[in-house]
Amino acid sequence: MWPDATREPLFATLALVISTPDQLPNSALVISALDTVSPKTAPILPHHVPQFDYPCPDCRATNSLHDADCRFEGTTWPVVEKAYVDLVVQLTTGPVDEDDLQESVHGDWDNLHRAALDRLKRDGRVSEANGTLRLLTAEEFREEVSEPTREPMKTIYRHGSVP
Repeated sequence: MWPDATREPLFATLALVISTPDQLPNSALVISALDTVSPKTAPILPHHVPQFDYPCPDCRATNSLHDADCRFEGTTWPVVEKAYVDLVVQLTTGPVDEDDLQESVHGDWDNLHRAALDRLKRDGRVSEANGTLRLLTAEEFREEVSEPTREPMKTIYRHGSVP
């Protein structure tokens, strides 16, 4: 059973046993180091770190079963997730110029990366101002989506379902 990461630090124990019959005929050399990096608790994500699924940027599928007319049909799910992760990793460091983002992603910038960035913008996860991209915090995103912006939900939200 894993210890509860919110309460107990998990200490690492490193023990190497090296036994060579010609050098140490009836014994073993044990090298031990306790608490190699303290503390070893699992990080608790602060409330402002955005957490979301990575849908296909075209058909919004959340697994490898894309829609038949999807531009990325046949693209494996790890590749879709990698495109998002490449973007999010760079955006979590702070505001980034879009050109710099394209150069700093792991691997080549391709249509999947472009579509994933467009999806993040459309979904309101990334804001853009003067060519600079910024990942919204969870609180900012919550505020952004708390009031509907499209009809008819906008009218229902403001005036209720019965006039």
